[in-house]
Amino acid sequence: MRIAGCVFACQWVFTCILKFAEGTPHELLWLSHVALLLSAVGGLLNRGLVIQTALVAVLGPHAVWLGDFFSSRVLGASPLAVTAYLTDAPWWVWVGTAHHFYLAPTLVWLVTRQDRLYRTALWMASILLLYLTVLIRAFLPVSSNVNYAFGLFSPAEPGLFDSLNRLPESAYLLVLNAGVTLMLFTPAAGLIALLSKPGKHKHPTRVPSVDVCG
Repeated sequence: MRIAGCVFACQWVFTCILKFAEGTPHELLWLSHVALLLSAVGGLLNRGLVIQTALVAVLGPHAVWLGDFFSSRVLGASPLAVTAYLTDAPWWVWVGTAHHFYLAPTLVWLVTRQDRLYRTALWMASILLLYLTVLIRAFLPVSSNVNYAFGLFSPAEPGLFDSLNRLPESAYLLVLNAGVTLMLFTPAAGLIALLSKPGKHKHPTRVPSVDVCG
């Protein structure tokens, strides 16, 4: 687990350097980047709850990201445009976003090696997203739209989510967080419950043999 934690930490440090160099340090507040940091901490310190919380937070969003990415590459269309920034992107941007490809699968593998299920991981991920979206609405400009705190997917463009985007601030954040928790976080927590079976890695108790021959 610590080797994975080192890889996650290196990825996060590189991403930090990249975002500060680009003048967009606020993008480190994306749930994906925060979960990457949590994964590094959980891996390095061998904390199962932190690992499971990170997996709940990224499994669904990264699945959506990958779906958009492969659609743009195979079909030539990016339905949600969440990976449009990779068009003609330099190599360092690809390196900075590489965790979208390997973070969730690696976390799934780490969870299969755990003997304990942390049911609070779902609520920890939900609280984390709520905290981030409230923080972003309070301190960042609308143009940043980190974690879609201001609109799905662009608050400046009408479209499928126009009615949702026009909700009052508190109502929008409530619907956003509840929707993500129900549609993305809850299925991820269900998968973790299937993968993490308490006691599956424990060695069976040895029963001492009895000499019946005297």
